[in-house]
Amino acid sequence: MSGRVTDAGTGQPLPGVGVAVKGTTVGTYTGVEGDFTVNVNGDDATLIVSYLGYVKQEISTTGRTTINVQLQEDSKTLSEVMVVAYGTADQKSFTGSASAIKSESIEKLQVNDVTKALGGLTPGVQVVQNSGQPGSTGQIRIRGIGSVASSSTPLYVVDGAPYSGDLNAINPNDIESMTVLKDASAAALYGSRAANGVVVITTKGGNAPKKPTITFGATYGISDFAVKDYETVNPQQFYELTWEALRNDANANKTLWQGKFASPEEYATKSVVSQIAGGSANGQQYNPYNDAEPVGLDGRLKAGLTPAWEDDWRDALYRKATRQEYDFGIQGGSDKTNYYFSGNYLNQEGAFITSGFKRYTSRLRVSSQVTDKIKFGVNALIANTDQNAPTSSGTSFRNVVSWGRNIGSVYPIYRRRSADGTFINNPSEFDFNATRPYGGNSNPVGTTELDMLKRNVLTWSLNTFGEVTLPLDLKYKTTFALTGDNTKDFTFYNPNFGDGAGVGGRGTQWRSSFVEYTINHILSYSKAFGQHQIDALGGFEAFNYKYDYMYGQKTNFLALPGYTELDNASTITDLSSQSDRRSLMSYLGQVNYNFMDKYYLSGSFRRDGSSRFHADNRWGNFFSIGGSYRITQEDFMSALPWVNDAKIRASYGTSGNEGLLTSGGGVDYYAYRGLYTSGYSDLGAPGIILDKLENRVLSWEKQAAFNVGIDATIFDRLDVSFDYYSRTSKDLLFNKPLSPSTGFTSVFDNLGAMRNRGVELNVDARLIDKGDFTWSANINAAHNRNELTELPQETILMGTKQLKVGRSIYDFFIQDFAGVDPNTGLSMWYKDVKDAEGNVVDKVTTSNYNEASRYYVGTALPDLTGGVTNNFAYRNFDLSVFFTYSVGGEILNTDYSNLMHGGDRRGTNWHTDIMNRWTPENTNTDVPRLGTAQALNTNANSSRFLVDASYLRLRNVTLGYTLPQNLQDKVGLKNARIFVQGDNLWTLFKTPGLDPEQSIDGITNSRFPTQKTVSVGVRATL
Repeated sequence: MSGRVTDAGTGQPLPGVGVAVKGTTVGTYTGVEGDFTVNVNGDDATLIVSYLGYVKQEISTTGRTTINVQLQEDSKTLSEVMVVAYGTADQKSFTGSASAIKSESIEKLQVNDVTKALGGLTPGVQVVQNSGQPGSTGQIRIRGIGSVASSSTPLYVVDGAPYSGDLNAINPNDIESMTVLKDASAAALYGSRAANGVVVITTKGGNAPKKPTITFGATYGISDFAVKDYETVNPQQFYELTWEALRNDANANKTLWQGKFASPEEYATKSVVSQIAGGSANGQQYNPYNDAEPVGLDGRLKAGLTPAWEDDWRDALYRKATRQEYDFGIQGGSDKTNYYFSGNYLNQEGAFITSGFKRYTSRLRVSSQVTDKIKFGVNALIANTDQNAPTSSGTSFRNVVSWGRNIGSVYPIYRRRSADGTFINNPSEFDFNATRPYGGNSNPVGTTELDMLKRNVLTWSLNTFGEVTLPLDLKYKTTFALTGDNTKDFTFYNPNFGDGAGVGGRGTQWRSSFVEYTINHILSYSKAFGQHQIDALGGFEAFNYKYDYMYGQKTNFLALPGYTELDNASTITDLSSQSDRRSLMSYLGQVNYNFMDKYYLSGSFRRDGSSRFHADNRWGNFFSIGGSYRITQEDFMSALPWVNDAKIRASYGTSGNEGLLTSGGGVDYYAYRGLYTSGYSDLGAPGIILDKLENRVLSWEKQAAFNVGIDATIFDRLDVSFDYYSRTSKDLLFNKPLSPSTGFTSVFDNLGAMRNRGVELNVDARLIDKGDFTWSANINAAHNRNELTELPQETILMGTKQLKVGRSIYDFFIQDFAGVDPNTGLSMWYKDVKDAEGNVVDKVTTSNYNEASRYYVGTALPDLTGGVTNNFAYRNFDLSVFFTYSVGGEILNTDYSNLMHGGDRRGTNWHTDIMNRWTPENTNTDVPRLGTAQALNTNANSSRFLVDASYLRLRNVTLGYTLPQNLQDKVGLKNARIFVQGDNLWTLFKTPGLDPEQSIDGITNSRFPTQKTVSVGVRATL
């Protein structure tokens, strides 16, 4: 019996198809042209013809001598192709855990960088937008935190090459897809670089249409803060509260008033103006009531007094910002060559004055099938970004965030006369009075215009590849990727006011650049024969990174407008330069095996050598093994017809981390080396001092990850994925504490272990698909627990956290607030009582903060994170609604505690919650009494300021309308669509004034809040 097997759709022959006689072991494989010959005993035999990815056929031979078979593709086995490590993979055959995000989802979000497109779209990826400053990037953690002293940032791979440039330089409209590789089977081919997961970014390529297509788009929008700021007291309340704090001080300390004043009340009445004015000779300067004693002996503002001014600092610092973006893309090609070229311009203002971000990008991608066996491609990017970033985090008086909420409204923005509130000079002058108790000689409304904090980055990359098809089903591919940037940081503090006033102005310039290259050689093999498929690859990769910077600072500038360059200053205060390098060499290999489209096995191995470790400990070996089983290929699954497809998978593997960080959070390029700090002068002679101890045995931080999951399609409507993982880190790169007698506080060493365990759920649903109306949805959720399992000592205190076996690295270890003593109005905290052996025998309260014990009172890590997306379409209308959420965890709200001081922070505003403070008439409260004595510690760190971090945020809403095609045809357009989109429009959160998206460690820092943006736009194709 002979015949031929072809593809029913294309008519092309299918070589390697298995043909067997049912009930016997007789069989063969089709040849190059799909031909086969098989021996058949008898006239009533049945042939079984099967091939991976096609529907199996059983054909009777009765009355036939030649059989031509057409196999249909099995739609149940065809799934989306994901871009994974060094290639692509069908989801059906993939043994690892990965999530793919398509361009359609990215385009709906108004994001400046790709990190902000990941949160809520894929489970297991925690994204915290810890700054609303345009151009800032978010913090990303994949399946928890894998290290203490090393980087937990994932590896970014752009079009097959690791990428270290600014992520905000990548135009999101250029992205075709992003794949997040989570487990060892998915990411182990990247070896040491995959310790924290991998984000694979694939940009758009060309096509081969009859003519080129041009796509263009434009959006314009308005931005504001996503969360309204804290409510603060008015001038009357500010004066009365200050009076009460002074009166309480006098009641507690009689020496303040006895012999000088008739009563504590008189002391407070006569002192309140001076207290607010900072004790200056001109005590009325910050008294808007034109009365020497505006507060009476009863602690109330005198009747009939109204403020001559009540300046709104936040209104002066905030603005309605604009966002505009324009982009175009050209795609085209022929049968042999295709290309893609794009351009993008983005201009986004920040909601604080002078803040903003501009980006200009262009990308060219070309690939050509030079001959039948040779393919070549190039992908080039150039991007220029400008960022204006006034200080918007930290405790500096330059911080426009903290200043706007913390300064009392009794302090004017411009110099005023206390008698009537009129401006002292015309045109008005900013108030920079040095005696102001809050930020004397500072005024960010004025200095933001006089000072400059700018950054310019030129980012470029060139990624080329060549691919050759060889005999024996082999293919060779080499890639050379070159990426770099040139960064210019420029700060200038004017010589007259603010930070630079004391030194005649201060200017700094920082020039830095990096260049990295990756070159690899990959030999791959792919062969299908009958029920078997083998794919294998092996190769070599080299990576080299060089970083250079030069930093200079000068003071004593010419006090003339516009003279901001360093040449205009006379005193050099700092001048330094440095060059750093790191390199990595790797050997890698992988084998994937598929049997009957039912059983899949994969294994990979990578050997990495890092320049960060001594030659004796430089090399690390990492591997993975994974398998999956498509259970729906079994006959017994026919009893469950509602299960359309189901796959069980499991994997185990190892990876390494070499990304050691310095104590300041910077990159440590020389982990094992002993380093010297130079530049010291000894009577004019240069000198150096030992700054860091050497540790030649320092080596890889190792991780082992286990994953088990199931993927299923049920009812032809629901695609469900569920994963459980356990990820263990050992030999943690750690700052081992040393005795002070050594002259060093610590040395890097491999100590300690940590574990992350969690579950992930992803559900894609096709809920309605009837006529003109469709509705699809996605819901995803992830839970992760982090636990230290080994430490070099019992506990290690790190600020508000204490590392301890059995606890998370982000568990809060602070004083536990016990409420307010109703008799005294003082704060109380819990305190352990210990016996002679140091055992805790009791727990009592104390009003002495220094005596209070520390406890584990919460964690910054959420219990559940995820997102919910609904997509609707009706005729030409489309609507997308996307929510992100986080459940559990706590935030230590130091922003709020700063506003709940007792009066010791002179000039600092109060939150309106202070109105519920303890008084003799209001003893049942959790807000302690006022008093300017620091010893009260009314707003010190404690569980009092821990707040639930759970939130629900309407991340994006997009409503679009596609123009009727007959109308588009008249003007030569295709896919012309107009739309309205909004980001961060609504937030459900129980703490008013606080943006729930803070840093991973859960501590506020007066950061630039998240912005909400509403835009209109158009997109079309020519």
